Formats: sequence, structure tokens, C-alpha cells
Amino acid sequence: MVQSKKELAARELNIQRARDELTLAHTRMAQESERASGAEQRLKQLQEELKCQRQNAESIRLQQQQRSKELEKQHQRDLTELQKERQCLEKQHQQEVNKLNQELQQARTLHNALQAQADKLSLQKQTLDKEVDNLKEKLKWTEGQLQESQKKEAQTQEALREVEGVAVSLEQSRKKERALEEEGRRLAEEQADTLRLLKELQQGEE
Repeated sequence: MVQSKKELAARELNIQRARDELTLAHTRMAQESERASGAEQRLKQLQEELKCQRQNAESIRLQQQQRSKELEKQHQRDLTELQKERQCLEKQHQQEVNKLNQELQQARTLHNALQAQADKLSLQKQTLDKEVDNLKEKLKWTEGQLQESQKKEAQTQEALREVEGVAVSLEQSRKKERALEEEGRRLAEEQADTLRLLKELQQGEE
């Protein structure tokens, strides 16, 4: 947008420069018109002088008439030249106006395109902002779920430690049970040996 504004300002500056040149051309045309008007005034004055001189002498009249014709031709040439120059200036002016209108149209088209692009980007930004808000909500919910999961995991770890403690106690109880069973078997064997010896002793006495 900043770049487009700079380009638009530059085009407006070119338009103002062309307008200044057009004003200068109009001024020149006005000066040339004044020259033509002055020439016409001089022609009228010469015609009046020629009229007065006719009354004095025919020869002078002929000379003034010839001079008047020459001046008229010169005036016609000057007038034709001025008309050509005026037509050239008008043509140049029209070309400049057309060019400036074309540049102005291009600038408006570019401005409209940039404005449409800016509106599109604004809509995309709004969409992204909504998506970011949704993601923030999801992240907040996920963090809550994670905290719940961490609490459950801590409870599970505590339960696992309790289970491990019970398993250790159970293993110790089993070891004691096996030791007692071993001690029982040993005592039973000793009792059997003792009974056997007693029986043998009884048999010997008899």
C-alpha cells in the first residue's frame, strides 16, 4: 500500500507538471493571438495610410498598394504559420491529455487492484486470527487434559509403587513360607530319625 501510494503521488506530480506545461502553451497561444491581432491592427493602419496617399498621388497609391499586398501576403504567411503552430500545439495538448488520462486510468486500476488485494489480505488475516483463537482454545483444552493426564499418571505411579511394595512383601512372605516349609521338613525328618532310633532302642532292650 505504501509503494502504491508513492507511485500514485509520482503520477499525480507528473499530471501537475503536464498541467503546468499546458498552461504555458495556452499562454503562448494567447501571445500569438495578440501578435495576430496586432498584425491585423497594423494592416488596418496601413490600409488607412494607403487610402490617404491615393488622394495625393496615383504613383504613391500603386506603391502603397504593392506594399500592402506584400504586407498582406506576409500577414497571411504569418497567420498560416500561427494557425499551423496552433494546430500543432492543440494536437500536442490533446496527446498529452490522452496520455495523462491513460496514466490516470492505469493508476486508478492499480489502486483498485491494490485495494482489492488489501481487502483480500484483511479477510485472510481475520480468518487466520480466528484460526489462531481456535488453536489457542484447543491448546488450553489440551493443556487441561494434559494436566489431568499428569495427575492420573501420578496416581498410577503411586498405585504402582504400592503394588510393588505389596509384591515385595508378598515375595518376602513366600520366602518365609518356603523357609518354614523347609524347617518343617527338616524337623519332620529329625522326628522320623528320632522315632526310628527310639524304635531301634526299644527293640534292642527286648
